[in-house]
Amino acid sequence: SAKKAQLGIPTQAPVVGSVGRLADQKGYCYFLEAAAKLKFECPEIYFLIIGDGPLAEELKRQAHELELDRQVIFTGARTDVEELLHCMDIFVSTSLWEGLPTVILEAMACHVPVIATDIPGTNELVIHEVTGWLVPAANPAAVAAAVLNLLRHPETRKKLIQSAHSGL
Repeated sequence: SAKKAQLGIPTQAPVVGSVGRLADQKGYCYFLEAAAKLKFECPEIYFLIIGDGPLAEELKRQAHELELDRQVIFTGARTDVEELLHCMDIFVSTSLWEGLPTVILEAMACHVPVIATDIPGTNELVIHEVTGWLVPAANPAAVAAAVLNLLRHPETRKKLIQSAHSGL
């Protein structure tokens, strides 16, 4: 909760986050579109985007255009990623392609339930509804629906965490 306070996030607010290079491959534009849908269903929600890259300014502009200035926090590159993962209620990967996305393993190791795109590499780590939740790539509506589902069902989040952690 101290880390949440440093970021300006209320202690009880749900936090959905992602970690990665702010580049086309990571599909952050879809993450932000999902955030825009979620802010109406869950106005107390916050979103963390941890990382830096060539699309940083463009993504900040998109967040502003989607009226997400209050909800989305761009942290830039950080050395305390593990601590920030512990602030998250859900980790989301909206990547369009991957090799072996180690950040998903890091989220699982930190006991954070994972929602990720159903792409090669990722779907080798995430077993749908067992160790995480898979959604189609480039589909913000599916991301938003999965986040809402997991926020509304803490027992499902707990089950995913247990299964993912036991598989590491």
